Amino acid sequence: MKVVILDATQNHKADTYRAEKIICELKKKDIDTTVVNIGALNMLPCFGCEGCLRKTPGRCIMKDDTEKFMAPIANSNCMIGITDVRYGGYSSQYKIVVDKFALLGSPYYGMKNGKLLHRKRYQGLSAYYVLGLGSKLPQDEADNFHRLVKRNAMNMYIDQYGSFITDEKDMDRMVKKLVGKVIENDK
Repeated sequence: MKVVILDATQNHKADTYRAEKIICELKKKDIDTTVVNIGALNMLPCFGCEGCLRKTPGRCIMKDDTEKFMAPIANSNCMIGITDVRYGGYSSQYKIVVDKFALLGSPYYGMKNGKLLHRKRYQGLSAYYVLGLGSKLPQDEADNFHRLVKRNAMNMYIDQYGSFITDEKDMDRMVKKLVGKVIENDK
């Protein structure tokens, strides 16, 4: 199993505290893990041009660092995002990355659970989890965050997904819960 962690909470000075907690738990199970520090990438927003579907299949036509996180995703079985929760959504850095997940789809459509969706381009990716950092969130914001992760997984044609919200005090317990889901879905 290969896992890629997209950490949008690190700064440019490589603050890897949260990702390292997850890596430590995954290494106990001999799971190959790659971490991508989203904050260190030069990212441009997705303009919805669909160039990645037609002109350059699977590649963004924007001249940014998209390939630095898409290549590890394409070669992984599981993707874990780490982001601050902002008004029930992702941080701005993580949102730019999520918008680029359109690259994971093929130009062909398929029906799944009554929804017309782009089919998967990379068949290996089968799980998506997001660790949201927030403290004392109102219930509607927490509900929106969980719904957002579920819908992103659906759009990526992924059945195994989960969202976890924690603060720094409860980080260890939530990381163990997240890694438990990753291992459970690997079986």
